[in-house]
Amino acid sequence: MSSSPKSSSDVVRVVDAANAPTFEFGHSAGITVAKVVLSPSNFKNDTNTSSSSSVHVATCGNDGYVVVRDLSTKETIAQLSSSSSKEKKSTDEEEEEEEQKPINAVATFQDKYIAIASDDHSVKLFTKEEGGEEGEKKKWQFKKNITRFALPAKCVAFSSDGKWIACGGEDTMIKVIDVE
Repeated sequence: MSSSPKSSSDVVRVVDAANAPTFEFGHSAGITVAKVVLSPSNFKNDTNTSSSSSVHVATCGNDGYVVVRDLSTKETIAQLSSSSSKEKKSTDEEEEEEEQKPINAVATFQDKYIAIASDDHSVKLFTKEEGGEEGEKKKWQFKKNITRFALPAKCVAFSSDGKWIACGGEDTMIKVIDVE
């Protein structure tokens, strides 16, 4: 049973490897996860942006960072770290404990949420910070830990309406959680 696309944003354009867009950035050695995100409203919050759909690529990896970039301009839209939720420590010993943990999965919901699943056994939720001046880009900030697993968190996804997060861990648990 096949269905026809409802709009141009539902169409997937397949290109051969020679014509595929490439980027000269990546994460540290190890696995890098990339996810193409069709966003009905831009991740940007500039006054100049149109309300049309945009396409972003969200990447994460063993270096403990998530980077969201605009696919056409290659502009960095957001950059987060697995330790963003922790407060700064004062001594060198405590700073060493704040090592970035590998991020195994990233999920986005429009320009509202970014969620990460990482080796620190948690699934974290980030939102845009409120306020700021007109035309100024808003930064993403840690909102809360969604859940924890006994072993590393391995996957995360939003429901189509953004109200639920499904996540799974290496401990074979699957959790579906209300975002609010």
